Amino acid sequence: MRVIEQLVHHFWARGALTREQALFLVGHGFAREEDLPG
Repeated sequence: MRVIEQLVHHFWARGALTREQALFLVGHGFAREEDLPG
């Protein structure tokens, strides 16, 4: 797993990213939507 993916998962799990922000990162290939819980 790339470091940026780990950071996205870390911040998502702690509620520091909004859904829109997470979808932006997913859309640009920084993470996969199926890897983000919830």
